[in-house]
This record gives sequence, C-alpha cells and structure tokens, in this order.
Amino acid sequence: MLIEYEKVYHQVEEKHWWHDSRRDYISKIIQKISFDSSCKILDIGCSTGVLIEKLSKLTNAEIFGIDVSDNAINACRDRGLVNTKVMNGEKLDYENSTFDIVIASDCLEHIEDDRKALKEWYRVLKNRGKIIIFVPAFMSIWTELDQISKHYRRYGRNELKLKLKNSRFIINRISFWNCMLFIPIFLTRFLYPILQTKMKYSLGQLPNPIINRLLFSILKIENNILMKTNLPIGVSLFAICEKR
Repeated sequence: MLIEYEKVYHQVEEKHWWHDSRRDYISKIIQKISFDSSCKILDIGCSTGVLIEKLSKLTNAEIFGIDVSDNAINACRDRGLVNTKVMNGEKLDYENSTFDIVIASDCLEHIEDDRKALKEWYRVLKNRGKIIIFVPAFMSIWTELDQISKHYRRYGRNELKLKLKNSRFIINRISFWNCMLFIPIFLTRFLYPILQTKMKYSLGQLPNPIINRLLFSILKIENNILMKTNLPIGVSLFAICEKR
C-alpha cells in the first residue's frame, strides 16, 4: 500500500471497527479448531501484530508473523513479538509442513501471482493443517481505495473456490463476510467519484467513537451468526481449508 496510507493504517488498526471485528471472527474460528499446546500458527501479513497479541491470550500456541513492511515488523518488535520477520508471502522461508494453522487475512489480493502464493501456503502447512483466508469480494465494488491499498484484484466466490481447489486444498467452508454493511458500501461505489477526496483514506481513519463502536457491534452480531451459517453476500469472502 502507499506509504502515507500505511502509516495511518498502522496507527488505527488496533481500534478500527473493520479490523477489530475481523480479528473477533478469526479468534472465534481459532477457538473452534482442536490443537495441542505444541501447535504453530503463522499469520501472513501480520501488520503491527495486533492479531498475534490477541491470539496469544487465547491459546498456548507458538505464533509467528510475517509482513512485507519493515515498519510493520518494527512495530511488532516494539510489542515484544520476536517471532516476526519481513518476508514475502509468495516465497516463505520455512520448511515444508511447519505450521498447524495459517492465517492470511486480506493478503492474497496484494500478491500478483496468487496461485503461486496458495501453493506456498499449502507447502508450509502440516498434513490436515488448517488455513483461514480472507479476501475482498466483487470487482463491481472496486474503487481507488483498492489501488491505494495495492490490490491486484477482488474475488468472486467461484474464482476463489477454483483457485483453492487447484492448489489442492480441501475446502471445509467458504462464505461471505460483512453482509450487513454490503448495501451501504456498495452504494458508496457510485458516490466515490464525487466524494473521493473525503473517502480516499476512509478505512485508514478512525471514525467517531460512537459510530466506530456501533459498526463493530453490528459486525460482532454477524460474526455470531456466521458461526452457525454461511451468508449469501458480503464485502469480503473467507474460506477455511485444510491440507490433504
């Protein structure tokens, strides 16, 4: 992503409703997965390590993080997260079958050769290991925000499903996320050319605390629903898969 956007992103991601609700759902998924105390988790695109800190309080697993940003990894080190390093997500410096769980939240769209990345993530998973992937959905809601974030694409459900299968993953589940806010976010797609100056860094800015809390609460309700059923539409897609 652009340097100026990255700087703001790192400052607000701990409290921003979008990131906080995403971490809430990933934590719920992790808590449902059975693993022992020797489990190793890899967070690809760990940013400043907020998710790693959250998961460290929920599990005794050994958690590793990588990110392409030096600034992000420096922030991780400031948090005392020593198992973090600068690394490209499509070329991992880990042995085969190292991790029990891999998390890749909003990473795949940043990688030009996403098929290569998926095969690499498959390689470092242990047999029957789990991977949790989140990606932005629908090219129809592509805006300059995607360009600022350095996205190569947004995904359709069938496209993501096919790429996962071609990478040999067994798909346990695939669904949309952030359904409740899809319509307002979809409508902003048409308002963006008019309001782009104000909206340019909207996801990189912390809203009014009341609005921030309200949006988080809405998505937390949706997260609870998602623990029981899939959703037909949403701003993002997620998949839970395992290695054959």
